[in-house]
Amino acid sequence: MREAHRRGDPPLTALVVHTDDGKVGSGYEEVLALAGLPPVEGETERELHAAESRLACYRHFGAALPAGGGVPALAPRAAAARARRRQDHPERPPRICDRCHVQLPATGLCDSCA
Repeated sequence: MREAHRRGDPPLTALVVHTDDGKVGSGYEEVLALAGLPPVEGETERELHAAESRLACYRHFGAALPAGGGVPALAPRAAAARARRRQDHPERPPRICDRCHVQLPATGLCDSCA
């Protein structure tokens, strides 16, 4: 990791993921610290940063990429786990006041009508 940083290469550490969940894990924080970047907030942000770093590695070392140069992507297992979570917890549409048709706050009571 330090040698790649010294040479100006993208962080090769982003290419290494855990076999059980396909994520880079908390050790990736060292990549951010070495680059002088602040820590990210949460696992999702860390994995998204690693996805961008993986794409930078592929571009830097001449991998065959799709037309347009590709896009950052989560490792397959991490992407599948994220998709499963979304299926288990689909986003519900916001609740709307029956009288004034304004989105209700978390209390469920309309600020205008209650």
